[in-house]
Amino acid sequence: MQYALTAEEAKQFSQRIKIDSKREDQSNLDYLNQIVQHFQEYIPFQNAFLLATPVEKRRRLTWDEVKNDLLSGQGGLCYSLNLFFHIYLNAIGYKTDLALSTYSSPNDHTVIIVNDVIQNSDKYMIDVGSGYASSVALPLDFEDESPYYSFSYTTLKLKWDENKQNILRIHKSQKTGQEKVVLKFHLVPIQDYFVGLAEQERIFTDPTFTPFHRILCILSFNKDGARILEGRQLVRENIQTNMLQNEGDEIQDENTFAEICAKEFPSLNLETCRNAYNHLFNKPVI
Repeated sequence: MQYALTAEEAKQFSQRIKIDSKREDQSNLDYLNQIVQHFQEYIPFQNAFLLATPVEKRRRLTWDEVKNDLLSGQGGLCYSLNLFFHIYLNAIGYKTDLALSTYSSPNDHTVIIVNDVIQNSDKYMIDVGSGYASSVALPLDFEDESPYYSFSYTTLKLKWDENKQNILRIHKSQKTGQEKVVLKFHLVPIQDYFVGLAEQERIFTDPTFTPFHRILCILSFNKDGARILEGRQLVRENIQTNMLQNEGDEIQDENTFAEICAKEFPSLNLETCRNAYNHLFNKPVI
């Protein structure tokens, strides 16, 4: 299986996320950050496609399925988002690797490592598949830990573990200031995507592996703040406080749900949204 994009497909995706060619006065890092921001605005993190798929047919997506979902703006879970974005960045001239990460179980997640952005041997981390805003490439040149970064409602830092084998992504609570390790990753590139990502098969087939078989989540990070469909509730970020607030009452029927999807996430397939809603709320939960 060839994990690649043609020049025409890369151009098509650039148009999908409304990204223009790099200006002559624009640095590689500034352009990269612009692409990351546009990706998180126009490509939703979502598990509606999974809930809309009959349980017995759920499986890891092929590369062609991942590619079609992203080129059409459907988005998906971390497996699709980080894999595709890594391939896309390489197709437009960046040097990136995909590295395994541990979110809740070993090797159940990935991050993107971008190499030689400003100068030879520098490294940056990108993660557009965690369900949190991370709107710039984070430099990995720190000795022990990075400064804090704030994106939308998330405040985070990176820190080497005690053996300097893995980098920890640590989130800081807005309310209490408490820190929590959300994930860890290393810098060793995946050489064979089909084999290296095999553990992520369970994301699609094992209801006990992740909560995404039991909850409905669609989100993106717009210029005016995050917007999230959590089950029956639309949640929006107050960009003055970076706090999340419920908007409107709980959604009670599939038609209202589809209308909100069409308004807030216009690239999504509405039949997929309807099927996901009906699976979760009008049938027994698996």
